[in-house]
Amino acid sequence: LTTPPDVITTRIITQGDDAENPVGFLGMGQRVYAEGGVPALFTGWKQRCLYWGPAIGIFLSCYCYIRTYAVIHGTLGTPPLL
Repeated sequence: LTTPPDVITTRIITQGDDAENPVGFLGMGQRVYAEGGVPALFTGWKQRCLYWGPAIGIFLSCYCYIRTYAVIHGTLGTPPLL
């Protein structure tokens, strides 16, 4: 869901300061869509998934381990009633 805004933002940033007619967010979105349609707006989604998939997996694994350790050893206060 965040890939299209990132593609547009990257294109705005890389258009440079010396562009004859700098384009804003909506204008760049229209330009990207005109150049390649919907697939152009999702350029890089595979790379994003390959990056964030393992990153989120590592984060959640560490978080769950630390939380479980804290609950077992009572460092979070009283455990919740189940």
